Amino acid sequence: MNKEIQNIAIYGGAFDPVHNGHIEIIYCLQKMNKFSKIQLIPTFNPPHKEFIYADYTDRLKMLKILFKDSKNININNIEAKNNDKSWTIKTIEKLQQENNNSVLYLVMGGDSYLNFHQWHRYREILKKVRLLVFKRKNINIRNISIPATIIKKNITDISSAKIREALKNKKSVLSYIPTIIHNYIKENNLYE
Repeated sequence: MNKEIQNIAIYGGAFDPVHNGHIEIIYCLQKMNKFSKIQLIPTFNPPHKEFIYADYTDRLKMLKILFKDSKNININNIEAKNNDKSWTIKTIEKLQQENNNSVLYLVMGGDSYLNFHQWHRYREILKKVRLLVFKRKNINIRNISIPATIIKKNITDISSAKIREALKNKKSVLSYIPTIIHNYIKENNLYE
């Protein structure tokens, strides 16, 4: 029996916290009607970040709360199943094993694309996935020769770091995160 080839979007990140910029990318992926699944993968033990502020469980819960009614969005805890560093290549190899008749698209922002040539085993990643890059306004990616599909969409220009800083300083962040995420953060005393 011949199984139909599926396109799967892989969108990994700290999501610390998940914000409107992330959500806009996810909704854009849905509107493309290209992907049978959108895998959201919160990083568990990222080698490139010294510190993750919210616990993995809280970051996972925030994504699950936000996308609980979405049919083709899967919150994937694949990186938590491995106690080692969460290298992207390892995650992709596991996803390939689980989805052997699929085309994998690695979703990233322009900032990640700028530094992609510094990623661990990036050439191997390129052999296994297609890159889908969401260009941010203030980032120039014209001179990058790494093959990718560039999506020019005006995504809210906000970072999780700025949101954490605002929360720490008791400033409003409701224009950057959904109310349901704001409530979860407050109820669980995150980012104080």
